[in-house]
Amino acid sequence: MKPASAAASIDTDRVARLGDQLVGWQHKAVPPRFWGATVAELVAAAPRLSELSTPLLTLSEPAVASNIATMSRWAAERGLEIAPHGKTTMAPALWARQLKAGGLGHHSGDPGAARGGPCLRREPGDARQRGDLAGRPAVDG
Repeated sequence: MKPASAAASIDTDRVARLGDQLVGWQHKAVPPRFWGATVAELVAAAPRLSELSTPLLTLSEPAVASNIATMSRWAAERGLEIAPHGKTTMAPALWARQLKAGGLGHHSGDPGAARGGPCLRREPGDARQRGDLAGRPAVDG
């Protein structure tokens, strides 16, 4: 992929501040003993998976890093750019990593999510949606 385009960028300060958000009852997997703690404090406490409720999603850092690098390399080899589907993860820290790896921007799939949450910055006039790809052939390989 090409270096991150000016079309979209991540407010890295705002992403970093996500760790300052408080967790509470509305975070289903978080045990009550952590309610009132910040996300950063919860992460630093490193609770055991058995302490967390379901539904719960866990990610492997090496797998995430490998997937980002693999997709970046795959696209670059084919002269393509990638606009990751951010609505799937709703994870600004992951979006930032994808943009840093050369992602073109954030693809939301619908106007409501196109705002990209509070961490995504877009240039005026850049309102591409999935319809921009209509009529183009699928990519093989």
